[in-house]
Amino acid sequence: MGIHKFQSITGLFEQQTNDINIYPNPVSDYLHIDGLTNSGRLQITITDVAGRVIIEETRIMTVHSASINISHFPSGIYLLSANSENKQSHVKIIKL
Repeated sequence: MGIHKFQSITGLFEQQTNDINIYPNPVSDYLHIDGLTNSGRLQITITDVAGRVIIEETRIMTVHSASINISHFPSGIYLLSANSENKQSHVKIIKL
């Protein structure tokens, strides 16, 4: 029992997703980032599981994608943060 309050639905809207796609994962050489705007800045940070910054860079985007060479990274788990305009992604990456 108890008091229940109900409200009428007056409309629905579809929320637009602003996902950045990061692949492949696991990765052995190049990591690809898609779903970006083709102008503006892309901020990329990759840290190891101990929190040490491995890569920190800002790129000026002219296309909808970017690639990062991580072939020189030791095998392990890394955390990638990618921020572009109104899009962002935080992903755990497995380097083979």
